[in-house]
Amino acid sequence: MSLLLAFVFSEIMIRHFLPEIGLALRKDELLGWSNDNFQTFNPKGKPKNKNTKRILFLGDSFLAGSGLEELEQRFPDQLKKVMKPNNEIHTLASGGWGTDQQLLAYLLKGRAWQPDLVVLAFCANNDIANILSNQHGTLPLKSYFVLDEHENLTLYNGIGQPLNLLDFSSAKTQNETKQPGSYAFNLFSHHFKNSFFKKKPAQNNSFQNVDKRYLSFNFSKEKPEELYAQKEPLSWAPQNGVNHVSAYIHEDFETNRYQWRLLKGILKEFKAQVENNHAKLALLLLPVIFNPRDLSSIAGGTFTHQYQTKEGSFTFRADEPKKRLQKITQDLEIIFLDPTEAFIKEVEQNHDVQKIWSSPTDRHFNAKGHQIIADLLADKIRKLVQD
Repeated sequence: MSLLLAFVFSEIMIRHFLPEIGLALRKDELLGWSNDNFQTFNPKGKPKNKNTKRILFLGDSFLAGSGLEELEQRFPDQLKKVMKPNNEIHTLASGGWGTDQQLLAYLLKGRAWQPDLVVLAFCANNDIANILSNQHGTLPLKSYFVLDEHENLTLYNGIGQPLNLLDFSSAKTQNETKQPGSYAFNLFSHHFKNSFFKKKPAQNNSFQNVDKRYLSFNFSKEKPEELYAQKEPLSWAPQNGVNHVSAYIHEDFETNRYQWRLLKGILKEFKAQVENNHAKLALLLLPVIFNPRDLSSIAGGTFTHQYQTKEGSFTFRADEPKKRLQKITQDLEIIFLDPTEAFIKEVEQNHDVQKIWSSPTDRHFNAKGHQIIADLLADKIRKLVQD
């Protein structure tokens, strides 16, 4: 009886504090993983009226609900309350997704929903790193894009076999196995299997066809607290790898330069696919924070520091993602939504940082942060849909 009560209590707590679980624990043969909301969404079962305007948001854990008690607190859901009755908003997001998976998610299900506006939420803390990886932590292998010297994209599965993008766009996502409905069971069994039974495949055999640049993302070895404390020198060298610092590095190191080129190539393809569906694409720079106790470290903020490592120096600039994305979206003629300055000003004047980021180890802002973004975006989204 004690074990049963403990499990029931765990179920209630996980559903309350981690509502995004139906998380990213659902294996998906195309995307690597997705959540229940994505897998159960049937766009063809939702016919569109001629006077209806649809807005589709695509993102990662921020839009999947991490840091929130209820999914209705997400800023796209808050926007629903202030939009016109003929406006429909839907979100396709899953924890750990990168821009590459969001493109594939659009092709698989988003496009068939017939949106008039597609808003791609960019998270500077990990989106640059995620696209240069065939795996994310303990999650399943994912498909990934490689950019050649002629700026052409090729799609591969997790073990380096080429895939046809057109085949992806017409395929159906499938679960590898039918998952039970208990969030607690799914979460515990996932970590139990990965902790005790998961054997790391021999890289030489399983990943021999994978571009070696896509095998270096290992966030468990990162030490962000050293960057917070401005330790000199750092015991690791973020500039030489693929990590959560990548998007903030000012210098064009070889890997860093390729990451931004790859993102531009994916966004170019994204725009082509969205416009072929007679819709608009907008890129939204999320005001994500790097150090949850330093407001100036928000992507687009003022923090800058040159860090020393045993392998050389690099410059961390909080506004680096903003400046890079401004240039990319200008080159590709993509709408760029940047609420960062207004977001920082609102938090500085009317809120306490600790009330927006309640945990020093969690970079997801809470419901107040989502409400601020919704308020800042409302007029811009309305105008984009009406134009």
